[in-house]
Amino acid sequence: MKRINSIETVFKKKLIVFFFGLFLGGIGGVIAISGWNNFFPGSANPDSGALLGEDQAEEAREGFENLINPLLDCPARERYTFTSMLPYKKIEEKLQSLVDKHTQLNQLKTAGIYVNDLHIGSWFGINARATMLPGSLVKLPLVVGHLRAVEANVYSLDQKILFNRPDLLNLYDLQLVRPTIKLEVNQSYTLQEIMRRSIVYSDNVAAALLEDLDNRRSLDDLIAKTHIPINPLLTHGNVLTLKEYSGIFRILYNASFLSDANSSLVLQWLTQADFVAGISAGIPAGTVVAHKFGEAFEGGEEELTTINDCGIIYHYPFPYLLCVSLKGKDPVQLATIIKEISTLVYQEFAKRRP
Repeated sequence: MKRINSIETVFKKKLIVFFFGLFLGGIGGVIAISGWNNFFPGSANPDSGALLGEDQAEEAREGFENLINPLLDCPARERYTFTSMLPYKKIEEKLQSLVDKHTQLNQLKTAGIYVNDLHIGSWFGINARATMLPGSLVKLPLVVGHLRAVEANVYSLDQKILFNRPDLLNLYDLQLVRPTIKLEVNQSYTLQEIMRRSIVYSDNVAAALLEDLDNRRSLDDLIAKTHIPINPLLTHGNVLTLKEYSGIFRILYNASFLSDANSSLVLQWLTQADFVAGISAGIPAGTVVAHKFGEAFEGGEEELTTINDCGIIYHYPFPYLLCVSLKGKDPVQLATIIKEISTLVYQEFAKRRP
């Protein structure tokens, strides 16, 4: 009888342990599922491209030269691992803390950030799918569209354009950051020089001459082929997202829309941009940055200004793309915050890729 009782006791203990194990397993499963979205960037965050099931192996590329690295193939790859995904989450959290700090100080009304690791193609961001006022950012796709027309023999780079529209000079007054060198009335310039000034000096008048050249057909052609929703130049009511706009830099880096030579040419112009605040100010001297700056003034009671900066940081040997759009009352303060964001992202990338 004692033997039977001891067997029953052991059986009951094992049964209790078994059900207790099931109970703990169930709790662990609930915690794991509820915490998954917070632990892994992209699993629920619509502003992240590091989604489960996506891959992280290197893309097949032709080789880095003259600021481009033409894309040849996107092979099937393995899933993301915990260790590879966690660094993006950490950067994302630090960026969110920085944005929250400046928002609480009433220095920011809204903020959008987009970061793309060009080495593996994954991206993450904060409000990267929220619409913004691009301002002068649209000058870049305008130039790219006209270079595409040059490649189709519609125009030539050395053809002359006479600037005989003094009425356009008032466009300079719309710029918070005005060109250091301006176009002169009744002077002729090559198409290449007009495009260069549109990028390097963000020249409103040069960009307007490009639009007048073909009634923006070249820009419309780019929109149709790339599906980047750029609206008419200098229309402050136009909107698109940082993620959408970033596509113009990817097609340049990948040399997938223009020839290798012309993709490199545009990127060279972008490295010469005379706006040195924002992203460039947050990067160590000697690091090449190909970027485009833009501003848009909303007016109204709050008199809000949007400051944008988007570009490729050539952090050797793995470049990344950073786009920032900030809205607030003080444009100088906004440029300073962009510098902080740029520094933070650079430092985090440098930790992983010295």
